[in-house]
Amino acid sequence: MNDRFLPDLVQALWKHEPSLQPEGTWQQDLNHRINSVNPELLGGGDPEKLPFGLGVKSGLYLWNENLHDSHELSQRIENATGSYWHGIMHRMEGDYSNAKYWFRRAGTHPIHSQVQDRVKGLVAGREESLSSSTHLTGLLALSGRGEWDPYRFTDLVEAVQSSADQPVIRLLRAIQRLEIVLLLEYSYQQCCGGSLLEYTS
Repeated sequence: MNDRFLPDLVQALWKHEPSLQPEGTWQQDLNHRINSVNPELLGGGDPEKLPFGLGVKSGLYLWNENLHDSHELSQRIENATGSYWHGIMHRMEGDYSNAKYWFRRAGTHPIHSQVQDRVKGLVAGREESLSSSTHLTGLLALSGRGEWDPYRFTDLVEAVQSSADQPVIRLLRAIQRLEIVLLLEYSYQQCCGGSLLEYTS
């Protein structure tokens, strides 16, 4: 499989908002298709692009809630993007301190400003449904910052694990999906050029 099949995979995943703490792979048929993605072919055999090709495949697995295979790839990527994928995976695994360690290794990532801009819109669009939430203050603090704060987001995800606050859980899942989509797009741009998301609807 090469990059011409990727738009179909992204289209199949597009509306899926992964669980904050998945119990297993979402769609096994998609997993088999992701297995066939060849990161070396994505970058045209350029060894400098291979880490981002691995990032594309790792991100697809993560979007499909396959934490194990995503982790196998992300721990082979020795750059900020690999650390970011690694951090998201550990957050979804429920290992929050380890997630923060990898977010520290990632540092300020190029997608942070995009994530933050989009999160402001997501929170602003749902303030009424969140007005009675005990987590509203944390959400407003998250959306009111100038830069995306993966540590604060990790704290919020951890805080809702024992909560029945469904509006907040749905919002956090939407934010997590957004983070995955933007990091996947960045990985694809660095590896292949162009935009993977232009094929979505």
